[in-house]
Amino acid sequence: MKHILILISFFFLSSLLYGKTKKNGLLYTWKNGSTYVGEWKDDKKNGQGKYSYGKGKGEGDKYEGEWKDDKKHGKGKYIWSNGDKFVGEFEDDKPNGIGTYTFISGGKYDGEWKDGRENGMEYGLQLTERSIPGIGKME
Repeated sequence: MKHILILISFFFLSSLLYGKTKKNGLLYTWKNGSTYVGEWKDDKKNGQGKYSYGKGKGEGDKYEGEWKDDKKHGKGKYIWSNGDKFVGEFEDDKPNGIGTYTFISGGKYDGEWKDGRENGMEYGLQLTERSIPGIGKME
């Protein structure tokens, strides 16, 4: 019986030390190397947090901002592994609302987004800086 109690204590303490419990502020690491530090609610990312993508889809990408029910939701910043970044509003895990996408090359789109896509000017056809009030601009 004593050995069983020691074994149970070891597993409990090791899970706390390695962030395997989903408590606010603890580093949680998945098997693929993805990490999250932030707030949780009902075992889902909820509130403020920082997520770094491990091996697989999005490898090397980072997101810092607001979460709701395990999805990017609210204000945040997403940085791709190639250096491109989006700063703005997210809804249902995608850019939605007002935001700025900055390319590593220096170009950027500043304006409205819907379901992860530019929502306004014809993206990719703007060769010079133009602005349309209430829609956005491409540089």
